[in-house]
Amino acid sequence: MGITRSDFYPKATISSAAAGATELDISGIDDDWTIFIKVAKLTAASGTPQARLSVEDSVNAFSADLAGPAVSLQGPIATAESERTWSFKKADFPSLRTGDSSAVLRLNVLELGGTTVSLTVHGFIEY
Repeated sequence: MGITRSDFYPKATISSAAAGATELDISGIDDDWTIFIKVAKLTAASGTPQARLSVEDSVNAFSADLAGPAVSLQGPIATAESERTWSFKKADFPSLRTGDSSAVLRLNVLELGGTTVSLTVHGFIEY
């Protein structure tokens, strides 16, 4: 059986903080999993660009979500060589509600700092 890869934040470039519009159904994921957050770009017209990103899960359409793994970074990240990727395994975050009824996952860009900031980010899970 091969590895399944599903996006909970399809690769996108954004310029302001916001919760991801994509909610990935994780109610059927009972096996081991690894969550990835990949930042391909973080730049600002001036100042030092910063970002804070959090994976969130919910069982009630995000009316009461729970914070999951989070990262905070400072740029610039402007080339393929400077891309950053973080990974979190089920063993690292066992309380994430994979396998629970109605469970969904999303990425929330909590903060973008700097002047005219641009962030290219991709969030996905492999199981």
